This record gives sequence, C-alpha cells and structure tokens, in this order.
Amino acid sequence: MRLSLGLFCVFCLCFWLLPGCPATTNEFIGDGGVVEFTPEQDSRTQWSFRTNGPISAAPAVDAQHVYVGSADKKLYAIRLTDSSQAWTFEGQDWFTAPPLLEQDRLYIGNNDGQFYAINAADGKEIWKAKTQEAINSGAAIAGELVLVGSFDGGLYAWDKSNGTLKWKFQAQGAIAATPVISNDTVYFGARDKKFYALQLTDGTLRWSTDLQATISAQALVTDDMIYVGDDLGALHALQRANGDERWQFVTQAEITAAPLLKDGTLYVPSWDRSLYALASLDGKVIWTRRVGAILSTTPLFYKESLFVSGWDGKVHQIKPDDGSILANFPTFDRLTAPPVAIDTRLYISSNDGTLYGYQP
Repeated sequence: MRLSLGLFCVFCLCFWLLPGCPATTNEFIGDGGVVEFTPEQDSRTQWSFRTNGPISAAPAVDAQHVYVGSADKKLYAIRLTDSSQAWTFEGQDWFTAPPLLEQDRLYIGNNDGQFYAINAADGKEIWKAKTQEAINSGAAIAGELVLVGSFDGGLYAWDKSNGTLKWKFQAQGAIAATPVISNDTVYFGARDKKFYALQLTDGTLRWSTDLQATISAQALVTDDMIYVGDDLGALHALQRANGDERWQFVTQAEITAAPLLKDGTLYVPSWDRSLYALASLDGKVIWTRRVGAILSTTPLFYKESLFVSGWDGKVHQIKPDDGSILANFPTFDRLTAPPVAIDTRLYISSNDGTLYGYQP
C-alpha cells in the first residue's frame, strides 16, 4: 500500500511538472532577472472575482460591468469599480461560451443546448431557444439576426428581439467556433471537415470547401482572404470569393483559434506550444516562439505587445517584432480564453474559477 501511494505521488508530481500544466507562480523577466510570485503577491493584480467553477470563456465588458459565465452554471454581472456581484443568472448546465453584449442585452449559449437573451441591467431572461446539443461557441449579430452554432451541427439564426427562428443550416458535424459575419455572408467551419460560406438573409449555401480535417477554430476574414486553422495543425489561406486555397502552413498540433492579423503579419497560436509569425501574403515564417504551453486562443495586441493565454495558467506578453517574451501573468489553472483589454486593464478568465483584472 505504501509503495502504491508513493508511486501515485510521484506520478502526480511528474504530471504537474509537464509543460503546459498550470503554474502557481509568475516569472517577470526584466532588468532584475526572473522574479517568481503568486497572483496574490503580484502588484499588477488590481481586481479579481471568484466563482464556484472553471471559467473557460472570455468576458463581455461595458462601462459599468464585466459579464462572465462559469461551470458553476451561472452567468455573472460584476461591478468594474470594486469587483462586487451585481446579479447572477442560473442556467441548467455549464456556461462555457462567451457572452455577447449588444446594447442592453446579453446573448449566450449553455451546455444543455439552450440559448438565452438576457437583460444586462438585471439579469432577467428575455427569451430562450433550444438546440439539440451543447453550445460552446460565441454568438454573432447582424441587423435583426443573432447567429450561433451548436454541437448538433446546426447554425441557427434567430430574431434577436424575440427568439423566433428565421433559418437554420445543418452541417454534418459539430460547430465549435463563433461564426464570422461580413457584409451579407456568414463564414464558419465545422467538424465535418468543411468550411462554409452562407447567405446571411436565408442561410443558403454560397460555397463550401473540404479542408480534409475537422475544424474547431474561428476564422479570420479580411477583404479578400479567409484564414482558418484545423484540428490537424494546418492554417489555410482561402480566397474569400470561392474558398479556393492560396497557401497552407502546417504546425505540429491542432489550431483551435483564429490568428491575429497586424500590419501584414499573422500571429498563429498552436497546440504544439508555439506562437508563429507568418507573412499573410504567402505564409512564410517570420519567427517562431516556443512558449512551452498549449496555446488555444487568439492573441491580443495591446500596448504594442502580444498577449497570449496558455494552458500553463499564464498570459504571456510577447514582443511582436521578434517573439521574445517580455513578461507573464499567472493564475492557478489553464487559460482557454483570450484576455480582454478595457482601458488600462486586462481581464483574464481562468479555469481556477477566478476572473482577474490586472494592469500590465
């Protein structure tokens, strides 16, 4: 029995030390070298709010509140001034999707397949609609429509005022990413290995492209191109007009987030624990930075730096020019959502159940 317990302890220790496992200390890299400290000791931590379950999606923020869902089945409205709770809305299952805020309403899906429109002022339900499986992705709004994908393979378009279903497009695999709406077209990938372009008004298929791999990542759509990663680790550059592929760049593991485009450079996060800087024109590598943690979210460009969330529990601050790591901010569990910047503060959702606000 002692031997078994000892082996178990050794296993747990080794697992904790694996790259990509959550960290409890921070490394600040500066003139004084590397300094380690916990979030409580970090003077940059200005604000925090604790829930009773992991927070896996990014918050929505307005002038007075930040809104975030948790695996404790609640959606929270938290005051920006003092991080006190304004209200909660309780669903039937985990909230793992990011809330979408438009004017005085929040739109969010739940793991039980329900999709809610909620009054942002008091947390009261305005309407709800049902899909057949979990909703893990964010919603998108265009005109009078609110759209979201479900793990049942449906892309749903509801009247945002009352939840009336306007149209539904059925893919042959789960939809895990937020759709992108540009002009009169909706773009999204699915786990049936196809990337779709639909007519916004009625959901009619304009074109689809078989990428030969399941797709969990949101797309980045520009004036003439679409950039989307797949679950085998390839980033595809597609022509927006017809979906034809212009170039492809392959990493060593899946890509589950949209790249960031800044000044002609694509910043691509990968589960191979690296961040890539590519020329958007042809996909040529500018630099590669091995962060050492799974990167499953889109980088944020803020104050002339890149901020990328990692499964090591840290937000890594990276220099865009050469990929050098400038600093990082720690939490106590993996980060599966990008940070959100409001004014001088970054808000970070952590699977340790806490929403952090810190000033880099």
